[in-house]
Amino acid sequence: MFCLDSDFLIALLREDKTAVSLLYNLETESLPLTTTPVQAMELFRGAYKSTESQDNIQRITNLLNTLEILPIDLRVADRYAQIQIALQRAGKIIGDFDLIIAAVVLNHGGLLVTRNTRHFEQIAGLALKSW
Repeated sequence: MFCLDSDFLIALLREDKTAVSLLYNLETESLPLTTTPVQAMELFRGAYKSTESQDNIQRITNLLNTLEILPIDLRVADRYAQIQIALQRAGKIIGDFDLIIAAVVLNHGGLLVTRNTRHFEQIAGLALKSW
């Protein structure tokens, strides 16, 4: 399962050739394409800030409807806390949204497609695909 991070989804919405090509390659692997509610929140927040809100909201909704949205449940909450405490003890700080995304991906055994490797590579066991 591939979990698509916000930076990748934004690039798709902007029809970035690299992102579109990677999406095609991911689709050929016949694994589910997913994201989390956190990425959806980030996309909608950006849409509401834009001057073309309604058009962007519709485009985001259309894109998200093609993906499986992975749930945030009690197991994710527990995993989030474990990751956050481990990083804190190691003197590393990562934003809560990124920690939640990592917890969701880890609980579902997925691979996160992102350019934000600087934060995510600090999380033990999290599989990443940088683009």
